[in-house]
Amino acid sequence: MPPNHPPVFPRHVTALIGSLMLASATGQPTGASPFPGNWSGAAQFQLNVGGKVDAAAHSVSDLALTLDPKGRVVGNAPENGCRFLGITTPGATVQMINLDVTLSACRYPAFNRRFNGTIIWSPNSQTGVLNLSSNQIGLGKAESYDIKATLRK
Repeated sequence: MPPNHPPVFPRHVTALIGSLMLASATGQPTGASPFPGNWSGAAQFQLNVGGKVDAAAHSVSDLALTLDPKGRVVGNAPENGCRFLGITTPGATVQMINLDVTLSACRYPAFNRRFNGTIIWSPNSQTGVLNLSSNQIGLGKAESYDIKATLRK
């Protein structure tokens, strides 16, 4: 009498079931990045000089960013005039992406500079938290620029 073995599923069926389970857990299809597309939300722009917030540099503006699948970033913040142009690179996890962007045409000219940071994707809230910063250390003073936002697709 032949031994009674449990049925063996082909590997591709098992992999497909695992992929479907992962897709439903993250809200995104497996392998699909949540980052390419149009993002928008209110962003806060701040400058800290020598440990003190520069009130003249502070602004809150609507922000629209487009991240294309090839890694290009373009965007604008109409209330303060800032235009964004740069690139993305993969982050430390699949829910994070690195940004390297240069701002131009900002009404507060000191913001016309290069920024680095991340967008961290939250599948539960379906939002991306943007954190960009740029630092400059000069004689007798340190300048710290930051841009923060919660964005939606």
